[in-house]
Amino acid sequence: MISAAAHSGTPDTMAQASAALREVVPRLVALVRSIPDPHAVSVGAWTVGDVAAHLTHVFRFDADAIAARPSRTPR
Repeated sequence: MISAAAHSGTPDTMAQASAALREVVPRLVALVRSIPDPHAVSVGAWTVGDVAAHLTHVFRFDADAIAARPSRTPR
């Protein structure tokens, strides 16, 4: 696991973030897929499906921000 402190100010921040995502995302996907009911309440009023959708957007937008790419929001 890469600490948050390792991300600040280093030139290889995107590489570190990418490595962290490669490590974590497959396990997260397996965990979410193992839940039999995507409509089950997960966090507050959010369902498992809501949380999964939110995470996909967060990963994409955070990766864009780290890489200094413009946000790919629909217009």
